[in-house]
Amino acid sequence: MRGRILDAAALAFARHGYAGTGVEEVAGHLGVGKATVYRHFPCKKDLFLAAAARRMVQLGDAVEADMAGATDPLERIRRGALSYLRFCAAHPEVVELLLQERAAFPGRRLPTYFLHREEKMRAWVGFFRDLMEAGVLRRGDPERTALILADSLYGTMIVNHFSGRRRSHERQARDLLDVAFRGILADTARGPAPRRKAAR
Repeated sequence: MRGRILDAAALAFARHGYAGTGVEEVAGHLGVGKATVYRHFPCKKDLFLAAAARRMVQLGDAVEADMAGATDPLERIRRGALSYLRFCAAHPEVVELLLQERAAFPGRRLPTYFLHREEKMRAWVGFFRDLMEAGVLRRGDPERTALILADSLYGTMIVNHFSGRRRSHERQARDLLDVAFRGILADTARGPAPRRKAAR
């Protein structure tokens, strides 16, 4: 029942907004009384945050499932990027919940999306570090690499949602990774890598 409540809540909040959605509406969609919802979630805020968190867990699970079985590291990255874009397109309420959370609870240290991303980031940083040591990726800061790719996907998700972009997810993932892997400069124009300022 908890999962059904959260799924119904995610759709209701995305459709009507945090202020415009009551617990009774979520309960009515499920054909149960408000007391059933309150047994699981003591207030609307808890219900909203749990619904957002559930979508983030589902997103992470979908990405990991689609990456499983790929032995080639670059194929794993491609599958992960494609899975991310597909999931967000199939669940447009994800973006709506993220934006509503920021508006309704501006004092939170980190929004739900970034809390869940932080949990996954350590594994991605280790993955990129291994690829750098193996010579698959050029040496650099693996955390920087992971953050740039993650931010690129996040931005693509937002733009897709609000622009109604209809390009295939396969092409989007391919284009994003082509720029990430190959860059935009010709070999003759690259020159030396920019020097990073030492930390003070």
